[in-house]
Amino acid sequence: MILKTLASNMSSDGLENIGWSPRNSAERVLMALKMHGAMSASAIGEAMGATGEATRQQLARLAEEGLVAATSQANGVGRPTQSWALTAAAQARFPGTHATLIVQLLEVVRSSLGEGGSGQDHRRPRSRHQNRL
Repeated sequence: MILKTLASNMSSDGLENIGWSPRNSAERVLMALKMHGAMSASAIGEAMGATGEATRQQLARLAEEGLVAATSQANGVGRPTQSWALTAAAQARFPGTHATLIVQLLEVVRSSLGEGGSGQDHRRPRSRHQNRL
């Protein structure tokens, strides 16, 4: 698996998993929830470029398979808002890439600062009272 990042932007926005691409709409729903956390059906549909109804149908199928679960939140007057999230079974479908990411970040730091770090003393300067002791 290859991850690439833009050197000027160290946020996760620049990370891209080139070795994996969702093939069908159900996988795209799961990926959207993995990347963004709990979302409403309309927000998922918007992120995928699909209608809310098509997204709700996918969510119903995924819920039957035990891959997503909905929670309801009351927001004043009207129907409660349903928020969809991945279940533990769905989370298990995604490879754990935290270790790979940490190794890559350490390599970037090592190449930027050298093997021994920056070589500078980053401790707080001593006050004149500490110097007298």
